[in-house]
Amino acid sequence: MEPRIHTNTKRLPSNALKYVDTRLVVDFILNYAQIHAIQLYGRTQSTGFLMFNSCPQTAPSVYKKYEKAANNTGVPVFKLLTFQMLCQRLVPFVR
Repeated sequence: MEPRIHTNTKRLPSNALKYVDTRLVVDFILNYAQIHAIQLYGRTQSTGFLMFNSCPQTAPSVYKKYEKAANNTGVPVFKLLTFQMLCQRLVPFVR
């Protein structure tokens, strides 16, 4: 007897995010934070600093700038909820 093997083994779902596109979003957020944020050292153990936005920017306003930049360069654009999820999961030290 052998265990049944699922036919979709080792296949990504059609709605999975590509690494390259996800990396472009993370790079955009980090570049934006380096320009517009204030670093507070000693606040987190993993990165050693938190970056706070110096001006009151919300995630949707930063998303609009990302969307505009992505449309100009031809990069695929994620939706706002996906953008916010990537911000929270991959760049938690940028607030």
